[in-house]
Amino acid sequence: MGEFLLYGTDTAVSNPCFETWLLCHYILPTITTSTCQKITEQLSQELKKVHNCGYNKAKLNTDYFKPYVKQAVQNAKQLDNHPKARWLNKVGTHVYKVVEQLVT
Repeated sequence: MGEFLLYGTDTAVSNPCFETWLLCHYILPTITTSTCQKITEQLSQELKKVHNCGYNKAKLNTDYFKPYVKQAVQNAKQLDNHPKARWLNKVGTHVYKVVEQLVT
């Protein structure tokens, strides 16, 4: 199970949750972060290290992520062993595909 982002006719999937994409802005998630709870905990830890704050899904400060978009795309690509596949079998995100369309 994962979360979906729609852009035009394209669908971007994140497994196990959208926070996988957000975590890619700071580090490369690993297979051991296979639950949304673990991903969210890691994201909160990274935000505390870099911005001295935790993660709040209801009050997401996108300014924290903007400077790291290139890093997020690189990390997400590194996780994506099957970029042509529609669905992810492991921890990863296809949000980078949508982002690349938006910035080019």
